[in-house]
Amino acid sequence: ASSTQCSLDDHLVPRDQVPLYSESAFWDVSIQWLIKTNQPICILQNPVFQKMINFASHANHSVKILTLKQTWQSIINLFKSNLRELHK
Repeated sequence: ASSTQCSLDDHLVPRDQVPLYSESAFWDVSIQWLIKTNQPICILQNPVFQKMINFASHANHSVKILTLKQTWQSIINLFKSNLRELHK
């Protein structure tokens, strides 16, 4: 039996480099997002938006964004659940 070990280097996929956090960089990206998505400036003060950002800031690595189909299905499921609650 051979005592040499195979290298895993050819099988490893590097993670995206996540830039170090700074308030300046966060605000730059926030403003870019506001402009590119045509959001009202007040959205940054929305409690649900702030909750989402706070929640994502505690992720160990990166945040997985749902696909359009997954997002659509989640909204439909929530809508149906709310309808069932109304009929109780």
